[in-house]
Amino acid sequence: IPNSVTSIGSEAFYECSSLTSVTIGNSVTSIGNSAFEYCYKLVEIYNYSSRKLSIGSSDYGYIAYYAKVIHTQEEPSIIKTTEDGLYDYIVLDGKYYLISYKGEESDITLPNGLEGNNYEINQYAFEKCRSLTNVTIPNSVTSIGNGAFEKCSTLTSVTIPDSVTYIGSSAFRNCRSLTSITIPDSVTSIGSYAFYWCSSLTSITIPDSVTSIGNATFYWCCCLTSVVIGNSVTSIGNSAFDNCDLIKKVYYNGAKDEWNSIEIGLYNTELTNATRYYYSNVKPANDGYKYWYYDISGNIVEW
Repeated sequence: IPNSVTSIGSEAFYECSSLTSVTIGNSVTSIGNSAFEYCYKLVEIYNYSSRKLSIGSSDYGYIAYYAKVIHTQEEPSIIKTTEDGLYDYIVLDGKYYLISYKGEESDITLPNGLEGNNYEINQYAFEKCRSLTNVTIPNSVTSIGNGAFEKCSTLTSVTIPDSVTYIGSSAFRNCRSLTSITIPDSVTSIGSYAFYWCSSLTSITIPDSVTSIGNATFYWCCCLTSVVIGNSVTSIGNSAFDNCDLIKKVYYNGAKDEWNSIEIGLYNTELTNATRYYYSNVKPANDGYKYWYYDISGNIVEW
């Protein structure tokens, strides 16, 4: 935005979802409401104006809300591109972030380390990549950011390695073709709305490593028929399984007393009304409850 511009109007760049860098000229005195709102990949700002911008602030039309760095003088861009030209990424304070995918392939394997390092998939890096059908995430990835694959409407399969510890809010929201996904034992937290409206999911296994399931995590996963819940879960958020009307069975990898100690939020009757099985690796006594175990092939077997 050149020095001749004095004002940026409301919603001027609203939801420019591929925008990664902006330079604000020295004559800009006003930036309208929501001028840069939902520009999720806008990680770098060159600010030569008199406006005082702060990373993470919603002031001045959200221009710096998603930013990782704000330059106030000329210096090299932090945004780099992989040799194949398909991915933009940044390195900041020793951390690596994949911020954008620029290809149109349907079946991809993400880079196995950016400059040889572990990295995070930044928020909304693949949002609305409607050509994607299969994604393989290598074991150099440590976390999947908020909205990373949101609205990838043709995505059917994702391979997540056991290096990933965090699945962010809305990470796979509205991936309506996603039929199955394996959450590895390394994951400790699943963010709110992570699988919101994944209407083709039929089953999900939440490993023992997960301690919390966020609000509306599986909201409107209307084809979900069975759920395995690990024994470390201590809280299940409001509406986590709301409108999952086909859930018939819940396999809990723990005892009845442990299940009763879980804090289950509002609007989860589809989960709590389903037939519940408690884990037992030996045939239990006939005490009126239902039990299950894994066979040697890792399949669920009901006693």
